Amino acid sequence: MLRADLHMHSVYSDGTLTIKKLLDYAKSKRLDIIAITDHDSTEGVNEAIEYGKEINIKVIPGIDLSTEHNGESVHILGYFTNEIPQAIKDFSRQQHKFRRERIYNMAKNMETLYGFKINYERLMKPIGTITRAHLIREIALSNPEYEKETIFKNYLREGCPGYISSTKLQTADGVKFLKENGAIVVIAHPVLLKKNDVLELINENVDGLEAIYPKNKAMDEKLFREICAKRGMIITAGSDYHGIIDYSHEDLAYNVLEGKDLTNFLNRLGVK
Repeated sequence: MLRADLHMHSVYSDGTLTIKKLLDYAKSKRLDIIAITDHDSTEGVNEAIEYGKEINIKVIPGIDLSTEHNGESVHILGYFTNEIPQAIKDFSRQQHKFRRERIYNMAKNMETLYGFKINYERLMKPIGTITRAHLIREIALSNPEYEKETIFKNYLREGCPGYISSTKLQTADGVKFLKENGAIVVIAHPVLLKKNDVLELINENVDGLEAIYPKNKAMDEKLFREICAKRGMIITAGSDYHGIIDYSHEDLAYNVLEGKDLTNFLNRLGVK
C-alpha cells in the first residue's frame, strides 16, 4: 500500500535537511509520496521533483502559506499538479527577502528588550527563508541558560513584545491566491487553531483539512473526518517534519496518508 507524508520542511524554510537528505530520509521511512511544503517558499521544489525521480519517490509540489484570520496565524497548504506557477515563485522570492528582514529586526528587538546575545552571522547564514525557529535556536546557542521552549513561550510567541508577524495576508486572500494559481488548498493542523472555528475557515473555499496530525487528541481526527465527509472535502496527513531545529514537531512519517484517503487526494489533485 502506498504511503504519503504531505507536510514537511527543508532548509529552504525552517527545516534542517537539504532536499536530497530529506528525500533520502523519506526513502528510509518507506514513503512513496511526499510533498515539500516550505513556509512561503518553493525554492527547493524542482530539485526535489528531479531527485525524487532518481530514487523513486513521487514529489507533490507544495507550499505552506502563512496567513492570518481574527488575529491568529493560519497556515494553509497549497498542492499543485505539476510545476509551481510563476506567480507563486515570484511570491516565494518576495517572502524570502521579507522573512529574512523580519528575523533580523526581531533579533534586534530581542537584544534591546531582553539583552540577549545574538550571533548575526550564524543567524543569517541559512540559504533559505529564515524563520522564528532559526532565531529561537540562535538565542539558545548564544544564551545557553535559556531553553528553546522557554524562549518561544516567554519571548517569541505571538503577542509578545518584540514579536513581528510573518504575514499580513488574510486567509481568504491566501486561499484565493492559491486557487487562482491552480492549487488545491488544505487547512494545515486545524487542531492547533485557538481563536478560529474550523467551520468558519472552510467556508473560504478550501478543499480539505489536515485531519491526521501528530498533535491530534483522541477524537480530533474523527471530528475532522466527519466535517470533510459532510462537505465532500479531502483529508490529508502530515508529520510537519522540521528536523532537530524545532523541538515541537514529530519525526518524518509519524503519521501517513494511505488507502482511500490517499486515492481521494490524488484524484482531487489530478495526479495518477
